[in-house]
Amino acid sequence: MFEILKSYLNRYVHFEENELLFFFSQLKPTVYQKKEFLLKKEQICSQYFFILKGVVHFHHTNANGKEHTTMYGIDKWWVTNYDSFIHQTPSNINIQALEDTEVLILDKSSFDKILINIPKFERFFRIITEKAYIASQRRIEHLTQLSTEERYTNFIKETGNFAQRIPQYTLASYLNCTPEFLSTIKALKK
Repeated sequence: MFEILKSYLNRYVHFEENELLFFFSQLKPTVYQKKEFLLKKEQICSQYFFILKGVVHFHHTNANGKEHTTMYGIDKWWVTNYDSFIHQTPSNINIQALEDTEVLILDKSSFDKILINIPKFERFFRIITEKAYIASQRRIEHLTQLSTEERYTNFIKETGNFAQRIPQYTLASYLNCTPEFLSTIKALKK
């Protein structure tokens, strides 16, 4: 499992073996079962998760009880609720496994210790945070500028087979449409 992470880390910044060993010593392997929460709304997020294998979704529930998916996390991605993690304030979202999900957990105190002891990790986490921010901006642009059909087509083009791994109701929520409308779009695309 650490070979997967080592390869991932070195794609962005080259680390010495002793730096990686220190980093790996701070991680805790954990498995979340399908539908289990990595983070619940109102909890303070004190963990950063590297997904070795699996899928999670970020969601919240509106006043009418309707669930809204705002983001997914998949294999070889780092995920957290940045606002809650950085500011140590209660989360306004849930992070939930959509399938059995294996992660490596980096807690907040270890994260801070790593950034102090190995400054290259500051650069690494800045790079992946920038990538996440860009993806978030693109999502907002797609929601405001594209039709639902175009958003679906774009999602499939960018994620490939990933759409087969997630429940249709979460994808419909993510695309800001009903599951029935998504079914219609999918039928037209066949």
